[in-house]
Amino acid sequence: QPANFDIASFLGHVNVFDIGQLEDLLKGQKFQSEKLGIRAVHFSLAPSSDARGVDITVEQSFFQGDRYLIRAQDKNGNSVSFYHHAPLSPDERQKLVFNPENVLFFSS
Repeated sequence: QPANFDIASFLGHVNVFDIGQLEDLLKGQKFQSEKLGIRAVHFSLAPSSDARGVDITVEQSFFQGDRYLIRAQDKNGNSVSFYHHAPLSPDERQKLVFNPENVLFFSS
C-alpha cells in the first residue's frame, strides 16, 4: 500500500476517486481515508452492461505498443484511464470493473 498518490503514480497511471463515488461498489470494506485509487492496469471492461461498475464515456485511445491507453470520463466528470487490447471509439459508453483487493487508499 503506497503512502500517498505521488508514490502510487510512480509506477503508472492511478485513477483517484472520492470514497463516496465508489462506496456502493466496495460494500463491506472499512475506509480509513477520504480518497481511493485504482491503477489503470486494474480496470477492465465489464463483461455485460448489467454488471456493477464505473460508468464511463470514452474520450481518446492512445496506442502504446502492445495495448491502448484509454482516456475516459466517469459520470461525475472525473478523468479515468485504463488499458485495453483495442482502441475504443470517442463517446462510446462502457462500464469498468475492478477487483476491490486492488484499491489503494490515500489520506488526501
